[in-house]
Amino acid sequence: MSTDDGRPRGDEGTPSDAAPQEGHAPPTEPVPTITGLFAMPEAPADPPADAPGATEPDAAVAFVDEPEPQTDSVRIIAEMFRGFRRRSETPEEDLQQLLGTATQSLPVISDGQVVPAEPAPMSGPISLPAPPSLEETPADESDEVDAELMTDPASDEWDDAAAEPPAAAPALAAAAGAAAAAHADAPGEIVRPPAEPTPEETVVAAPDAPDPRVRTAYVPHDADNQAEQALAWLTAESVATGQSPLVGLQADLVPEKRRRRWAGAVLAPIVTAIILAVAYVVAFAVWPLDNVSPTVSAVEVDTPVGASANLPWPTNGQAAVSVAGTGEILSSSETGVAETAAPMASLTKVITVMVLLDRQPLEAGEDGPSYDFGYLDQIEADALRWQNESALDVPIGGTLTYRQMLEGILMGSAGNYANKLVDALWEGDRLAYTTDAIAWLQDNGITDTVVVDATGIGVDNRSTPTSMVRVSELALANPVVAEIVAQEIVELPGAGIVENSNPLISEDGIVGIKTGHLDEWNVVTYNLTTAKDVDTGGEEPIRVYAAVMGQLDSDAQAQVSRDLLAAATAALQPAEALPAGTVVATATTPWGGTTDIVTDGAAQLTLWNSELGEISSDYTIEIGDDAGDEVGTATVSGALDSDEVILVTTGDLPRPSLEWRLTHPLELLGIGD
Repeated sequence: MSTDDGRPRGDEGTPSDAAPQEGHAPPTEPVPTITGLFAMPEAPADPPADAPGATEPDAAVAFVDEPEPQTDSVRIIAEMFRGFRRRSETPEEDLQQLLGTATQSLPVISDGQVVPAEPAPMSGPISLPAPPSLEETPADESDEVDAELMTDPASDEWDDAAAEPPAAAPALAAAAGAAAAAHADAPGEIVRPPAEPTPEETVVAAPDAPDPRVRTAYVPHDADNQAEQALAWLTAESVATGQSPLVGLQADLVPEKRRRRWAGAVLAPIVTAIILAVAYVVAFAVWPLDNVSPTVSAVEVDTPVGASANLPWPTNGQAAVSVAGTGEILSSSETGVAETAAPMASLTKVITVMVLLDRQPLEAGEDGPSYDFGYLDQIEADALRWQNESALDVPIGGTLTYRQMLEGILMGSAGNYANKLVDALWEGDRLAYTTDAIAWLQDNGITDTVVVDATGIGVDNRSTPTSMVRVSELALANPVVAEIVAQEIVELPGAGIVENSNPLISEDGIVGIKTGHLDEWNVVTYNLTTAKDVDTGGEEPIRVYAAVMGQLDSDAQAQVSRDLLAAATAALQPAEALPAGTVVATATTPWGGTTDIVTDGAAQLTLWNSELGEISSDYTIEIGDDAGDEVGTATVSGALDSDEVILVTTGDLPRPSLEWRLTHPLELLGIGD
């Protein structure tokens, strides 16, 4: 490659002194330039011909293998600093020298002779251009500069020169000596041609004036070394003048994406925030509401109370009433007259039957063993009638079953049947029987009752109405006894048709039990125990027991019993214990939704004698329930029965809005207050 003035490119490395110029003072000392960096090692200059020991010009000079120069980067930086040293006594002279050095032309070595180049005329002041911006540097210009730097043949020519045989050394030495002599013989004022402008410099030149200046540049040795590539902008002219022009950067040294790093730094957080915001909105918009269930507050509801029984207690004698299941027995002692034990009469036979069944059980529907009857058994029956005791005829020469004999005792009050069974089961030891009878009573918690015989004919068979109610409850708990006392009539061998002695047996709801009376000169007492099933509309009827003792006649005992049972029946009728629309609870959501939980209908309940009922609720409130939705049940219960009513909501319980979901994430996650 050749320079602009026709000289070989390899000759750029050795500067020469230009011809003396007028108007310039000579420099105080030779000014070295950066071109020396690109020259080959110089051989010693030839001594003068007249010097002693001088050799012939054409004598061969041995090639000197000097140490390798320092790396290019180090040498360039050293040259830069040397260029900035003050060379003259005053700053003005320094500036003049720098301007002269920067504008001088380099000598040309031709055929072994150093030919100084003519200085280019100065045509105006030197103007320093403004550094171009990255955007103003054309890509193609940068590419051309890079291509020139990468393909500059100067390094190749230097390599070729280094590879020449030692015979070429004298020629090079002579050329170097001539250049040195020319520099030494130059006049005091050195006029340097203007340097070729770099891409960043602009020199105002005369129109149509040729540009003989030669441009020097640092050529990287390693194209892959980015550090050396970054120094490719250095030229001898820019170093000599102390200028650092701003050049376009190669695309491969500063990738395009780095220029837009600010965009990534700004957009990345924004995009991330948008993605997180969208994920947040989507997640909490559909997040399940398991952790934000409604808060339900129970409302106090008035406890239902049953009405007082207000039973019509008799003016004569005494009585007691109980309702099965309540565990409470009311008696006429409420009137202020204490309850006392009185003769039981034939009510004693109920105890006798219970003790017999305890001794010899019988299942419902069975007849049990048979017993033979003879003439003596009939004589005993007649004797009991003579003693004003009830008895039934027997089948002489015939038999009666165990069940038939129990029917005769409970329905016809047959004392002779009772004695027959006691003698058979206790082997005639009636005292042993009475002992077992008292033990049975005590085993069942009846302690105020005395039994002295099996028929009740003795006035010492005593008990109270309360105890007789308890005996009646125990007796009807036995299926065999319950079946027998509920019959109105029965036909027995020997006795024929036997009617139930209970005067109320045919009345509505009466299910038995037993009569008993004594009509003696010193004792007149009519007793009656009765059981009645009262229908209150529930699944099972409610059984009421009444015991009347010490009445004056049979009509009185029946009427008193009838009145007591009627009053008890009225007191057991269901009443409204929980009205419709009763608020049992209130549900509230964290976002302000609220609804009441009310009964959909009225609950009915049977409460006995000022009994307190109980109310329990079972409901499940869910978010999204609408008004009128069934959410559970309320149950009112007492000792006798219970009733259940449906619970509904009075208003909607809407789901939370999107705004609430987004502003209450902790509550949705279950970690909020």
